[in-house]
Amino acid sequence: MKQSLLIFLLLLPFGSAAMSLAEYLSAVSQGHPELRAMAARGGQYEASLQKAEGAYDSTLIHKSAARLSGYYDGIYARQRYVQPIETFNAQFFTEYRISDQDFPVYEQENQTLSGGEASVGVRLSLLQNRDIDDNRFGIRQASVDTQKWRQQVRIAQSEFYFEAIQAYLNWAEAKNYQAAAQQLVETTRAQQNAIQQRVDSGDLADLALTEFATRLLERELSLLEAEGKVQTSLQKLSYFMGGWKGNFYQSQSSLFTEQSRGWQTLFALAEQTRKDINTHPAVATKLLELSVYQQKLRLADTKLLPKLDLEAAIAKDFGAGPAPLEQAETKIGLYFSLPLQRNQAKAEKSKVQLELQQLNAELDALKQAITTQLEEARVNLNYATRLFEMNHQQVSLNNRLLLQEQRQFELGASDFFMLNSREVDAFKAKLKSIRAEFNIYRQQLRILKIQASLDHEFVVSTAATQTWGNEVIIQRTPQL
Repeated sequence: MKQSLLIFLLLLPFGSAAMSLAEYLSAVSQGHPELRAMAARGGQYEASLQKAEGAYDSTLIHKSAARLSGYYDGIYARQRYVQPIETFNAQFFTEYRISDQDFPVYEQENQTLSGGEASVGVRLSLLQNRDIDDNRFGIRQASVDTQKWRQQVRIAQSEFYFEAIQAYLNWAEAKNYQAAAQQLVETTRAQQNAIQQRVDSGDLADLALTEFATRLLERELSLLEAEGKVQTSLQKLSYFMGGWKGNFYQSQSSLFTEQSRGWQTLFALAEQTRKDINTHPAVATKLLELSVYQQKLRLADTKLLPKLDLEAAIAKDFGAGPAPLEQAETKIGLYFSLPLQRNQAKAEKSKVQLELQQLNAELDALKQAITTQLEEARVNLNYATRLFEMNHQQVSLNNRLLLQEQRQFELGASDFFMLNSREVDAFKAKLKSIRAEFNIYRQQLRILKIQASLDHEFVVSTAATQTWGNEVIIQRTPQL
């Protein structure tokens, strides 16, 4: 359900001439330099995995020799194909060798029949390196590094899109401030004629016009400051959109209408984003690190064992030659090695065990930190929701007071100073309400950031949402 928050934000109407959040995120997701850098780094991890898997590449070995002078003139050639196999640290091999002429007694093993000798065999480990060895550990570590990068890039992407959406909300909030300031300025200008008429009729002194001009100038300055904030926020948007210079908006109307606010629904959807802590990318990364050290502990255990390797082969000569070479041969050999002191292996195992304890403690601390941050964010969200409710009530009350004061002013039962005070109170209440409303959206986004939910795949798929009236159709939903 984490799509719900972003879907809601995507549906917020920013005026017919304004770029929607969906369009904005679609532009951001198309080849931003930060996203390209993340993708390029992934290729490096995949190359490392391919390099580690190369330990099990097959090998072709050729060897030949000839005596050019002396009593013996024997020549021979040997060619072997070796294929390493992960199971039992085995090696499968086939070999063909052929020789001619005479060899001394101490080199008789080189002699074959005229057609040469073909053989096939296998070598495997029975104790040390049977279940895991350096090559298999290297592949697992490279594989885990690739998986860790995928989790880490989800965190980085979530941070990136969080900042991008924050920039968009900052612009939208600035536009709301600008719209409120613009409305106050227009209202103030509309009062000019009424004040002028009352001055002309003697109901107000000429000083009232000067006072009015001062208030109007103050409000125009506030509007200018609001417009400056809009332009500043547009520069930040330009960064996320790669220097995009299009017309971001034309409408001066309020960007968030009462019908589109939907903050109660937004709060309910945020509560539905709860999920298993073990699926968090940071936790998943730590679990992957633990799996590496568990394999490392197995490797340390196997290095404490004696080395016992078995090799078996079947060989057959073809052609004419000495009679003893005509029959097929079956060979079995054992290699045994036992280190009398194993200080290095014991020290390595002890070190890995301590590192595992450290990682487990770090994992518990990480889970606790994420859980605490989420609970804190939900508390802040609840507080922000209550604060907005009160601010919304305050806006309604101030608007009612302002409307009553305007009527009294038109009837001559009130003065300009009281009307100005009511207008200022209503304006400040509206700004506080805008700030409180956007604080809700930011708290919602913070929850998604803590959960690292705003990854690239999710954002791209959600930005493809289409709306038909009040119906929401999700074109595709990512599997996370």
